[in-house]
Amino acid sequence: MQTPSLSGSAAKYSVGGTPWGAALWWKAVGGDDSVHNFVYELDFYFENPGVSQAVEFDVNQNAGSFRYIFATECDLGNTHTWRVADNTAHWISTGISCPTPRAQSWNHLTWEFQRTDGVLNYVAVTLNGARSKVDRSFPANALADGYKYFDVAFQMDLDGTPDNYSVWLDNVSLTYW
Repeated sequence: MQTPSLSGSAAKYSVGGTPWGAALWWKAVGGDDSVHNFVYELDFYFENPGVSQAVEFDVNQNAGSFRYIFATECDLGNTHTWRVADNTAHWISTGISCPTPRAQSWNHLTWEFQRTDGVLNYVAVTLNGARSKVDRSFPANALADGYKYFDVAFQMDLDGTPDNYSVWLDNVSLTYW
């Protein structure tokens, strides 16, 4: 198969072999306590989405005395909904449909997040032009060291019968203010 790309510089990520395993990619962006709003946007291309348990799209920030973990996933193996983490390692279904992404085709995703002192808010998700308000808020975690930091992440999850699969990412951006 020819490598797909929209920009000419798509990155390929692959996972397989271990039941309930995962592969994680992340990139540190910087640290700035004045940042309160985030828009995480990207294009992704699934080789075979039917074998994935879930794909995660996350933004993490340390600011002030808090750790904000904006963890999201398209739960392909169970609920077929967008789920968000409640900052205590529990996944909560938003009730918003996350249909199996188109196979061997580009999918466009945008997540909007916002934080205030000690509270993180999942604002909205847009997949292939369909925007849904999420409007879920959770308390942030206390931060012991005061280290200023934020990053973006992408994770591929396997199910109990771990078929190999690949995802390409392109046009990954994080806008913040």
